[in-house]
Amino acid sequence: MIPFTPEERDETARRLLAALREDERVAAAELSGSGATGYADRWSDVDIVVRAAEGADHRKLADSWVARMYELFPVVYDFRVTFDVEHVRGFLLENFLEVDLGFQPAAGRTDADTWWGPTPKAEAGFAWHDVLHAAIALQRGRHWRASYYLGLLRWRTIQLAAVRHGVDTSEFKGVDDLPDEFLAQLEPAVPHALTTDELTRALRAVIPLFFTQLRTFGTEERELASKLEQRLIAFVDETA
Repeated sequence: MIPFTPEERDETARRLLAALREDERVAAAELSGSGATGYADRWSDVDIVVRAAEGADHRKLADSWVARMYELFPVVYDFRVTFDVEHVRGFLLENFLEVDLGFQPAAGRTDADTWWGPTPKAEAGFAWHDVLHAAIALQRGRHWRASYYLGLLRWRTIQLAAVRHGVDTSEFKGVDDLPDEFLAQLEPAVPHALTTDELTRALRAVIPLFFTQLRTFGTEERELASKLEQRLIAFVDETA
C-alpha cells in the first residue's frame, strides 16, 4: 500500500482547481498552505481556499462539493467542520493524500456560521487527520509536532470513552473516573521519550484503541472503523 507521490498530489491539485474554477458558483479557487508558499515537500497535502461567487451560499456550495469529490477522485472518507465563516471539507483519498477545501463567503461577507460540535463520525475524520500528520511529522524529523498530533488522537479516544460513560472531561476533571481497564489500555499510548521509535510505538498503540471506542456507537461507526483502522495502521507501518 504505497502512499501518494508528489506527482500524484500535484496532478490532483491541478485537476481539482480546474474543476472548481468551472463552477459558476465559485469566484476564486487557489492553493493555500505549503503549496502556496513554496514549502511543499514529499509529504505535503493539498489545501485549497474557495471563495463563493456573489449570491452563492458557501455552505451549500461546500456540501455540493462533497458529492463532486467522490465523483472525481477515489475518496475513502470525508469530514466536515466549520471555523467562523469558513466551511472546511476534508477528504482522504485511496492513496492517503489528504485534500482540504475551505469554502469562504463572497467578498465583503462576514457573517459567521454556527460551529458544528464534535460527533463520533466527525471524530473519525479528525482521527485519520491526526494519524497522517503524526506519521508525516516523524518522517520530517518534527518530533514535537508528532507528539502534538499523537496527543490529539489520545484525547479524542478519551472523549469517546467519556461520552459512553457519562464522564466530564473538561480540564481532565473526570478522566481518572473512567474504567480502570480503559485507562490501562491507554497507558501504552503515552510516549516515554521524544524519539521516532517511541512516538511510533505510542501511535500504533492508540489507533486500535480509538477505533474500539468508535465501534461502540453504532452500525455506521463500526463500518467507518472497518474502513479506516487497517488503512491507517498500514500507513504508519509504510512510513515508519
